[in-house]
Amino acid sequence: QLMQKSLNSVRRSLESKAKPDDVVQELGGGTKAHVVIPMAIFHLFRNGFHFEDTLIQALNTLHPSGIDADSIMSVAGGIAGAHFPNEVAQSDWIEGLEDRDAISLTAHKLYEAAVADDGLLAKLQGT
Repeated sequence: QLMQKSLNSVRRSLESKAKPDDVVQELGGGTKAHVVIPMAIFHLFRNGFHFEDTLIQALNTLHPSGIDADSIMSVAGGIAGAHFPNEVAQSDWIEGLEDRDAISLTAHKLYEAAVADDGLLAKLQGT
């Protein structure tokens, strides 16, 4: 119920074009999923799923009482990257990423395992 309440709050905030700081005040601080995930979703939708804009806004939003900004950025960046992998691949930020090649290889292997005929996606779809 907490997650649904938070997601409803984010939906209303997006509809009313509320400022990020106002959404934070409504959801409150903290590092729980019912705060982090809705805030990530808010930043994603507010920035049209644009990778860098989403992360910059998440970083620049004042999060009171230690709300987990890096978790919000991780969730938002992961979702945006899944939607627009080419934007992530072309981002200047990727060049300076430590262990970039190892991360890329691991991500590719996970993707291949997921889409294989007997992979995770097939199992989730019941095929």
